[in-house]
Amino acid sequence: MKSWIIVGLTAACLSVGAYLVTAKKPTAGSVASPASQSRLQATPPEKPAAAPAKPAPPVVLADVVEVTDLDPLLDPPARPVVGAPFDAEAAVVPASAPAAPDRIPPAADEPAVAPLPPGAVVVPVFGPGGQLLGIRYFF
Repeated sequence: MKSWIIVGLTAACLSVGAYLVTAKKPTAGSVASPASQSRLQATPPEKPAAAPAKPAPPVVLADVVEVTDLDPLLDPPARPVVGAPFDAEAAVVPASAPAAPDRIPPAADEPAVAPLPPGAVVVPVFGPGGQLLGIRYFF
C-alpha cells in the first residue's frame, strides 16, 4: 500500500515538473517566434486611467447634538449597603436520587424466556424481495 502511494506521489511530482518546464513563459530577452511577436505587437497600448475627480469637502454640522449621556452608565453612583448579603439564606439540601436495587427485577408482563439448548441453530428466513419472513430454529 505504501509503495503505491510513493509511486503515485513520485509520478505526480514528475508530471508537475515536466509541465512547468514545457510551459515556461519566454522572458523579455529570449527570442520569440514570429507569430507570437505579431500577437504582442497587434495589441494596442493601454490608455492610462483617468484621474478621479476630487471628492467634495466633508459636511460639518453647525451644532453637535449629544445623543446619549454615558457618564452615569460608566460611573454609577455608590449605593449604601443595607440588608443581609446574598449568602444569608438557609442552606438548601440538594435532592438525591433513590438508591438503585442490586438486581433489577424482570417486567411483570413479559413471559420468561428460556435460553436455547446447546447445539441449537437459529436461521433467518428471507423472502424473494429480501424481506425477513421469519426465524427457524434447528435443534
